Amino acid sequence: MKVFVDSNIFIFANIAEYPEQETAKEKLKWLINKSCTILVNPIIVSEVHYKLSRLLSAEEAYERTLKIISSGHVEYVPLGKGTVLKAIELSRSRKIRINDALIAQHALDLNAEGLVTDNTKDFVKVEGLKVIKLREDE
Repeated sequence: MKVFVDSNIFIFANIAEYPEQETAKEKLKWLINKSCTILVNPIIVSEVHYKLSRLLSAEEAYERTLKIISSGHVEYVPLGKGTVLKAIELSRSRKIRINDALIAQHALDLNAEGLVTDNTKDFVKVEGLKVIKLREDE
C-alpha cells in the first residue's frame, strides 16, 4: 500500500515540544508496520525543511530532512507538468492553497491509497482523495 504523508506529520514527529509529536510518531510507525510505502514529493520536502529550519538549527533541519527522504520506507516522487496543471485548477475550484492542491492531485494521479494529514479541513474538499486523519477521534 502506498500513501502520501503530509508535511505536518513529519514536522510534528520531529519537534519534541509539539503536543502532536507522539501521535505523529505512532502514526508513522503504524504505516511502517503495515508495510506501507510512504510517498513524498517536492512540496512535502520543501514544507518540512522550511519549518524545521525555522524551529531547529540549519544543520539539524538538513540532517532530519535527509533522513526522511533517505529512509527505506519513503519513496520520493517528483511532480510532473500534468499534475501541476491539474493542481492549479483544483486549487481554484476547491479554494485550497496551491501546495495542498499539488499534494492532493499528486496522490490522485498516483492512485495512492490515501493521504495522512492533520489538515483535514482542506483535503476533504478534494473528491476521490481518501484522507487518513492523524487522530482517529476526529
